[in-house]
Amino acid sequence: MRFISFKKKYAELIISRRKTATVRLTDVFEAGKVYPLRADWFKPPLCHIKIPSKKRKRLKAISHEETLKGGFSNLVEF
Repeated sequence: MRFISFKKKYAELIISRRKTATVRLTDVFEAGKVYPLRADWFKPPLCHIKIPSKKRKRLKAISHEETLKGGFSNLVEF
């Protein structure tokens, strides 16, 4: 089974529901499916997350609101 990997700080934001969106360069994850979330390769998943929807977007089209959902405070940090 495929899993989604995040750095520990982002995994914690996801679990606390402060990070509700992410940007990925890859297109392997399907909308509507549930995936185990890992922050460490050798440990069991921290939780399972569902991808409700996906959008293809150019980097310059990402809004300030979307960066906040991604767990960043502004576009520069993103």
